[in-house]
Amino acid sequence: LTEARTSAWFTFRAIADSGHGPGDALLVRTRNSPQPFYASKRYHVFRQYSSAAPRGARRLLTQAPENLEAVAFRIRRSVRLVLTNPGAEALRLRVSLGRRRGLLRARRTSASESFAALPARRYRGAPVAVELPPHSVTTLSVG
Repeated sequence: LTEARTSAWFTFRAIADSGHGPGDALLVRTRNSPQPFYASKRYHVFRQYSSAAPRGARRLLTQAPENLEAVAFRIRRSVRLVLTNPGAEALRLRVSLGRRRGLLRARRTSASESFAALPARRYRGAPVAVELPPHSVTTLSVG
């Protein structure tokens, strides 16, 4: 967020009270509950991006269909791709993470998932089929 304007501060408000509009906060303070805080969907989406691009990561060039947002990073020997499906329909596509081979790991945040680990599979340097639920963020990593 080093290049963001002040609007980023409001987009990523750290903590909100459950009685005062928790929809724009990363963490929500609850009242009269055994858990004093809970992580919002916004927190899990933010986690998708921040875990894909830690300090020292290099942004890679991506190509994506018009109805999909994609950003990729290289950190040491790992390639990470974050795919955002903002639409109301699921998307099925083939994704390439380059020639690197290894275990392909995935995490997803959607209406029913919060930074959920998906089953890992082998990546052999060729495009793989990926299904993106509506209104979801999926992070793929190999290496």
